[in-house]
Amino acid sequence: MSYPRIAAKVAREQWSLEPSTFRAILHALNNPDAPGAVAMAPAGDSGADDTVEDYLTDGVAVIRVHGIIGKHMSDLEMACGGCSLDAVRDQLSMAEQDDNIRAVVLDINSPGGTVTGLPEITALLRDYAKPVVAFTDSQCCSAALWIAHSAQAFYATPSAHVGSVGVYIMLLDASRHYEMEGIKHDPVYNGEFKLAGASFKPLTDAERAMFQAQVDKTASQFKAIVKAGHDVADEFLEGQVYDGEDAERINMVDSIVMDIQEVVDLVKMAAFDSV
Repeated sequence: MSYPRIAAKVAREQWSLEPSTFRAILHALNNPDAPGAVAMAPAGDSGADDTVEDYLTDGVAVIRVHGIIGKHMSDLEMACGGCSLDAVRDQLSMAEQDDNIRAVVLDINSPGGTVTGLPEITALLRDYAKPVVAFTDSQCCSAALWIAHSAQAFYATPSAHVGSVGVYIMLLDASRHYEMEGIKHDPVYNGEFKLAGASFKPLTDAERAMFQAQVDKTASQFKAIVKAGHDVADEFLEGQVYDGEDAERINMVDSIVMDIQEVVDLVKMAAFDSV
């Protein structure tokens, strides 16, 4: 089985994804017939594909953000454990328009994903008409953490995994492989950067500088999101992953809770008291 869209994303997009999950994606792409090659997200997760009504509890909507985060996902990507940002946006819009819903909890179990769409989710949450908080009892890393810190508060269980702030582009240089196979590429092109990142040639210094500038810009945006509502020192924003207790100690989460019901109860009280 081939994964052309996934392969294209791996080769060229900016990722904010916990590295072990990215390695699993690479393994699946390089070994598509291996047992379990398609299972690239936490077991049992199929993304945010349920309706808000399925998770409505006493005026609080719980929206799942489970799996590898991405924008405009294909059916194959969703089957591989993807979490569609488009579905998350749709559910947030439904909850905002529903008079029976007074607050929203984002239930996060995700190693992160691609960067595309994250600034738009941040803007949506910043202007949201109802209280929104984030919660994880499992994993909230990279792009998922970006989303969590776009909410008004972020709660985690003691043993949850939180962090992995950072961005990268994983480019493939297969020029040596092609050379050993006796394959020579002879492209005809226009534009200094038109072939930047092509796998059949090494990066030029100018190309590397261009990609580095893109990554640095996005990483700065990510860190600004985290620091906007939480006083987290820069030394803790270098890709490390923390358990919930340490994340609270460094101010990456607002408070430790035992389960999602505790968060729902907290949000419910706050939302109802404000009426």
